[in-house]
Amino acid sequence: MLKVLSDLKTIAKSERSVLLIGPTGAGKDVLAEYVHRHSNRSACPLEPLDCGALVGTLLQSELFGHARGAFTGALSDRKGALERAAGGVLFLDEIANLGPEAQAIFLRVLDDRGDFRPVGSNRKLVTDFKLVSATNSDPEALIDAGRFREDLFYRLSGFVVRIPALRERRDDIAPLALHYIHQSLAQHHTEGLPDRNLGSASRDLLESYIWPGNVRQLVTICDRAVSFAIARGENFPDHEDFKKAFLLGIHRELPEAFLKHFSRTELVRTGLLNKVSGTSRVQFPPYLTREEFQSMRHDAILRVIEEEGTLSAACNRLGINPSTVHRWLKSGKLKSLEVRAYAPRISTEPAISGAPTITSGEDDDVTARTRRPIQLESFLEVLPKVGRVGLACEIVGIEIDQVQRWVAAGKLRREEVCQVDSNFG
Repeated sequence: MLKVLSDLKTIAKSERSVLLIGPTGAGKDVLAEYVHRHSNRSACPLEPLDCGALVGTLLQSELFGHARGAFTGALSDRKGALERAAGGVLFLDEIANLGPEAQAIFLRVLDDRGDFRPVGSNRKLVTDFKLVSATNSDPEALIDAGRFREDLFYRLSGFVVRIPALRERRDDIAPLALHYIHQSLAQHHTEGLPDRNLGSASRDLLESYIWPGNVRQLVTICDRAVSFAIARGENFPDHEDFKKAFLLGIHRELPEAFLKHFSRTELVRTGLLNKVSGTSRVQFPPYLTREEFQSMRHDAILRVIEEEGTLSAACNRLGINPSTVHRWLKSGKLKSLEVRAYAPRISTEPAISGAPTITSGEDDDVTARTRRPIQLESFLEVLPKVGRVGLACEIVGIEIDQVQRWVAAGKLRREEVCQVDSNFG
């Protein structure tokens, strides 16, 4: 980033236009101010203009201004952006949002060297400004797609400066964070701003994040962390304050190095465990190891067999094939002696059909078929541990729609679920 600043400082002295290309939130507006500050026009205004607002009937009025009585509601003369930028710098933010009409008007103004007329006026005005533009899009791709005029692009791109994403300039993260922390403390009217640096843990946390929102997101995180620090009577955020700041946000993807700063409880409670880079599903309950999960499943199966008394009734309630139980018996996932103790007529050898042999004793109790299925029992057992319906469904291996069907069938009360996850609809 030091090279970018060095280039901009040199470019600022030139009267040629400047085009800043970088991702959203990378600080293009701040760099436009930097160009203005180091230009020969710093004594005159920097006039920012949001290109997305230049649409419809407001277009020419925003650019050129208007005379009194030019249209309904025009009660007085008003200067447009071109006149307000006279002698200074005009900053066009997100030029990719310029429509065809606005592009044509800008090209004409630039070709006429700043000549224009306010709406409803016969006066011809001349303005002189340095032009700085910014976009988060690839201009050449826009030209190829027919969305941007090539002749206007060459007018805007006297100098082209590409701004890397924050994740590509890790060395800038800590100095920027420190700057925005002090800025936030000043806004909170904190007396005696501390002369402190970020702790190593805080710095590692910030540098391990991927920053999809770039500098704009860093500002938000620093503001949150400062708020947490002030709330506990401190005047500088620590590692825990930054962790809380991140936990309040919404994240699409998180690297492993970042997640190491958080406990499993924090990640599960806030739903961040599912955001690990390259991971789309949680395979096991977050509080349990693989062995503990298998043990929990083993105990649940034995409980159902004990309650039903026969394997066929148990399998019917479990929603599994008897051959699956036999496979678990053979592999050791179920202990045959314990199973036989609950249902002694079960043979651990497969019958010709491939399923365990049941010699007699089919359960004729009608109520057995109305009991909760084992998947529902597993869901209810896991839900309080993870606190979220979606995560519990992934662990048990069911869709959220299945939970809704249980509620509709009267097998599950909605209040049971909402007591744990209030967002369940």
